[in-house]
Amino acid sequence: NEVLPDIVKQVTSYDLCVRHGSLHAVSDITKALYEIAEKENSDIETYISEEMIENLKGVAERLVSADVFKGLSGEIMRPAALKFIEQCCISRIPVTENIVEVWQHIIDENIPHTEEHIRDAAVKSL
Repeated sequence: NEVLPDIVKQVTSYDLCVRHGSLHAVSDITKALYEIAEKENSDIETYISEEMIENLKGVAERLVSADVFKGLSGEIMRPAALKFIEQCCISRIPVTENIVEVWQHIIDENIPHTEEHIRDAAVKSL
């Protein structure tokens, strides 16, 4: 929980490797904390602060605003972003309708993608 805020800040880094790795790490940490909460019969909010949940909600919007899905680096970021959406859904991160719309836009953009692994990630994130 202490490292999550630092990693979330890196999801829009100019460095592709940092950006990509941070997004995967945020996804995996979020899901792991959810699994701990579930095992302990408590809510995700027990392990992730309200402020951090707000930061998680803004990740997808920040990715879109930063144009991380363009060009060759975008091909690397697409599956990571879709995994992030999937893990947030699995982890039952409470989101608003606006966040769902951003997520749906990202998914819709990737379902018809020419690369099979990106299409698969988009479908899996539904």
